[in-house]
Amino acid sequence: MAKKIKILHVIDSLEHGGAQEFLFQYLKAFDKTRFDVEICGLVGMSGYSSRPQGIDIFVLSPNKYNIFKIVGGLHNILKTREYDVIHLHLYFSKLLTRIIIQLFFKRKLKVIVHEHNSIDFEFSRYFFYPVIKIIEKILYSFTDMVICNSEYTQNFYIDKLNYRKDNCKVIYNGIDFGELDKEETSSGGEVAFLNICENAKGAVFGFLSRLHYQKGAEYLIRAFASFLADKGQNKGHILLIAGDGPEAQRLMRLTKDLKMEDSIFFVGKLVKNKKFFYQNIDCFILPSIYEPFGIVLLEALYFKVPIIASRIGGIVEILKNGKYGFLVKDKDVPGLEGALSSFAKMEETDKGSLDRIREAGFEYVKEHFSIKDTVKQLEDVYIKIYGGGRDAE
Repeated sequence: MAKKIKILHVIDSLEHGGAQEFLFQYLKAFDKTRFDVEICGLVGMSGYSSRPQGIDIFVLSPNKYNIFKIVGGLHNILKTREYDVIHLHLYFSKLLTRIIIQLFFKRKLKVIVHEHNSIDFEFSRYFFYPVIKIIEKILYSFTDMVICNSEYTQNFYIDKLNYRKDNCKVIYNGIDFGELDKEETSSGGEVAFLNICENAKGAVFGFLSRLHYQKGAEYLIRAFASFLADKGQNKGHILLIAGDGPEAQRLMRLTKDLKMEDSIFFVGKLVKNKKFFYQNIDCFILPSIYEPFGIVLLEALYFKVPIIASRIGGIVEILKNGKYGFLVKDKDVPGLEGALSSFAKMEETDKGSLDRIREAGFEYVKEHFSIKDTVKQLEDVYIKIYGGGRDAE
């Protein structure tokens, strides 16, 4: 009989986010003839409208973090489900799962940690950060493989926590081109911005991400206001901000304070049909102050949308140090304003150069960032560290 490797993915939350988006893309593409895959979320999954078909998903504490439910539920799942490989995503899943395995399980479970960001960004502002680093170093000794979503992330763990490069592997996130292509035109609130785009007299700039301070939307709003205030620039350009999150209300107030309600529009969270968004903007902007990867950059490149982004982290890797997009210093309002101005001028006077950037970016992302390639690399890791599997039923 064919052998299958049984894998449990454990993740802090199944709410919408970059790590969750990656995981759900993976679930659509993995080889079901060779692997059994299940998901465990410490808290609920309201961020997704439907669960993947044919995948068992366990939610330990649906509404909020209840440490007793989480620890008890996680212990019970690990005890009864007979997994071969445990694949951990995000901090609390990494912490709790490895501690439980070491305390309660004599059978050696193969453990993979997937680093979607660095603990430096999450915890460096807290006084207990040195303790977090010590705990990470200890738990690393109980880890069979570390997967990083970029060289930027990999370098952090090698340089700051002394991880070994031979078991700290970079696997870039990929996107499902077919899924993006087949998306249908949205209706209702999701496309309320369509009339705005059609009536725009100038360029349509777009931002699509969670409205969290990490994403730097405040700097974009201030830069866009300065850009339009500059003599000769206010030619009907508009900015669409798509997404939701803890910064939403503050950013809306800032827009009102700057008297930009007629030029900056908040269109809410796009649950589906991002294709529709990208096809109605002229330039995509990601002004993050921290970004270990940035899946939205791949989507913009695929839809041939020129990009302005911060010169930080994984963004530099994706855009090849500016080859496939305009890079500016993070938190630099004048620099971002200058990039907006440069794009607007190119749109008017040098469309040929923009078209070459669009085509080059499209070919680049098609060649290097397919979800199928990402999944294949992950499956190779599973096979390498486990080296076998259980009899398939």
